[in-house]
Amino acid sequence: MGHQIESLLLTLDVAILIEVAHHVYPDLLPCYDEIIWMKKGQIYKLGSYESLYKDKEFCHFLNLTEV
Repeated sequence: MGHQIESLLLTLDVAILIEVAHHVYPDLLPCYDEIIWMKKGQIYKLGSYESLYKDKEFCHFLNLTEV
């Protein structure tokens, strides 16, 4: 159900959509313009999915296969 809701939110034509998530759906990550990864209340890394996908730590954290 969470995946369906997030997918629906991503189809909305709004100026800004900010989503805070504790569970990540890897197949939806490319739909975001920017991803902000936070640790201990601080911005740890930020960027597009394409740039973060090249980061081994980011991929390991989300159990993604690095390029």
